[in-house]
Amino acid sequence: MEDFASLSSLSQALATRAAFYCTETNTLMQTNGLSLKQKMNERYLQEIIHMVCAHIQYVIFEMAREVLTKHKFADARITPLLELQLKIYAIKVL
Repeated sequence: MEDFASLSSLSQALATRAAFYCTETNTLMQTNGLSLKQKMNERYLQEIIHMVCAHIQYVIFEMAREVLTKHKFADARITPLLELQLKIYAIKVL
């Protein structure tokens, strides 16, 4: 459990999830029979939304992780709390 709850493991899980949605949506969009406009607006809109949300959640996680690792806080006790909060965010969106 400790290894799964590490920031690197959670980052990999979020990246894998985002990549899965991208691949799945791309595969669906390659199907023939409908115009691109119909595919994007009617047929696969929910899949596109899921893909974008997963990607944004991953990017937010990575941006927060970068700030957390690079920034030196005045009170060192805040760093573990912010790390825990970031882990909770990642687990919640997974």
